[in-house]
Amino acid sequence: MVMGCTIKELLARISASELQEWKAYYSIEPFGAIREDLQAARICEVVAAGAGDKQSTLDKFMLKFEKPQTMQDMKSKLMAFSVMTGD
Repeated sequence: MVMGCTIKELLARISASELQEWKAYYSIEPFGAIREDLQAARICEVVAAGAGDKQSTLDKFMLKFEKPQTMQDMKSKLMAFSVMTGD
């Protein structure tokens, strides 16, 4: 909750046109967790290059995420885990 409120509260505070403006701004200049990941990867790239890594690229240090899990995927994993632990 970077905005300090829920999505419902946020939508009650701003108009649809303002939300569109923020979406357009984000497409040009990302902010939040994605931007922070990019900054961290850049720092790692520079440090690795300084340590002699000739293969250092930004992509090498960017976080890679799997596709979002469905509720059924989560339930299946939870059930499998509880069977393994005996709960």
